Amino acid sequence: MIPEPDYNEDDRPNYRRIYNNFNNNNNINDNMKGVVMDKEGLVVPRKPPNPCITSMERRDLHRELAFHQKTGKAVLNQKSELQKALQKQREVQTRKEVEKERQSTRSALEITLEKRAQRLEELERGFSTNESKQQPKSPESTNEFLRMHAKLRGRVERTAAMP
Repeated sequence: MIPEPDYNEDDRPNYRRIYNNFNNNNNINDNMKGVVMDKEGLVVPRKPPNPCITSMERRDLHRELAFHQKTGKAVLNQKSELQKALQKQREVQTRKEVEKERQSTRSALEITLEKRAQRLEELERGFSTNESKQQPKSPESTNEFLRMHAKLRGRVERTAAMP
């Protein structure tokens, strides 16, 4: 068996008394003025100061940006993707409306001229496809065909005469 330790309260130092004596001491070091201590005399940790947040320039800039955000003014002249998409959609819609209005206000003369222009384009396309079909083969290709035909014919005649 392990014997229990023999503690006497008189043997332990009184930490509260030391803490009180430390705080009541008039010769406090300059480095210890802003230090906060807990009940047991330990220093309470705190966050280190953030230089970005404590900077006056940053504070002024942030204040200005927040003000412009509230008023709706674009300081950086940058648009969100939603704003860009909406603007593009509006432009397309206005173009369609202008085209529709132009189509509805056309005179009879403009309509007939457009129909004739379309007919002429179709005829030109038709002639160009017919010409390519009806074009005779070049003489070189015809001569080559005849030469090959003659060679084959001669071979066929020779093989037929051999039996």
